[in-house]
Amino acid sequence: MMAGNLAVVNDIKNAPNKIIVQCSSYEHGEEIIKKIKESKVGETLHF
Repeated sequence: MMAGNLAVVNDIKNAPNKIIVQCSSYEHGEEIIKKIKESKVGETLHF
């Protein structure tokens, strides 16, 4: 979901947590969300 210049990830049903990341465009937000979804536990992400 995109809101202004923020990418919001919350695909876990009924989860209380959200990941909110600033982004410059819709495509940039989609790329960030994809990287987060494909990451593994403990992995460091650079945007």
